[in-house]
Amino acid sequence: MYCRICTDADIDFLVELYSSTRYEEVKAFGWDSASATAFLKSQFDLRQRGYGIRFPNAEDRVILVGNVAVGRFLVDRSPSKIHLIDIAILPLYQGQGIAFKIIDGLKTEARANGCSVILKVDRTAAAAIRLYQKAGFKVTGESQLMLEMEWLPEGPLTPGSVTLRPVRQNDRALLIRIYEASREIELGMTNWGSEQRRVFSELQLEGQTRHYREYYPNAEHSMILSDDKEVGRLYVDRGENEIAILDITVLPEFRKYGIGSHHISELQREAGSSGRSVRVFVESFNPSQNLFAKLGFKVTAEEGINLKMEWHDNI
Repeated sequence: MYCRICTDADIDFLVELYSSTRYEEVKAFGWDSASATAFLKSQFDLRQRGYGIRFPNAEDRVILVGNVAVGRFLVDRSPSKIHLIDIAILPLYQGQGIAFKIIDGLKTEARANGCSVILKVDRTAAAAIRLYQKAGFKVTGESQLMLEMEWLPEGPLTPGSVTLRPVRQNDRALLIRIYEASREIELGMTNWGSEQRRVFSELQLEGQTRHYREYYPNAEHSMILSDDKEVGRLYVDRGENEIAILDITVLPEFRKYGIGSHHISELQREAGSSGRSVRVFVESFNPSQNLFAKLGFKVTAEEGINLKMEWHDNI
């Protein structure tokens, strides 16, 4: 399972998903199929406009299992709260723990940032309420139609919850997905379908791997784990004078939790204790350069579309 940003191309899926959540309700009206479809589409459009007005900075993501879109969630963030505005899963994929995993990821983010997760749920939605209660949410308010619920963190992430392990042969499918996530900006500019994106990512990953093995034969290739779950990868070459970050990618649904920062900071500490520098190449259009800059890296050269960024202990 992974997530990606919603685009205009997802509109038909989003309408289908919304309709699935209200099918039984509208069925009771006794309308013919065309009338029901038109009504649900108009209701979806009204809700989308309402979300845009009330939550202009919200993050809207499609949930995928393999290459199949199965749900969406909409989240608005502030320094004190993560607001889960909406989460929905297609009926065929309900009961598989998908929503629970998304919610668990938001809780991890909230714990790392010392804030809470809030939401509203229809008070007649018994299954959804049970899910939120199982996830640790408590009712904090109610109206005639809705319950307000909140999850509060018990404490920060422990250092041992973010770890590494060596890449294994059976990680191939996951590595392809991680590589695709690393090219999300470029792939978002194409009109490719999910299969074309996967094939491209697979071929590019194979070429990249051959290159790294040829030029960095002693590099360490690791999976990044958060609470024993694979959430990304780290490829590092340790030289006599520098530590080279060949690649560090965290899956989109696990970003903003400080996972990437944690591992980069660990490499900085390692380099500082041995008198080495840390360097990385980042595309000029890649927002990850802001993370490296925040951690003290400086641009030292431009090579085509790539920026060479370096960190020295005396900077």
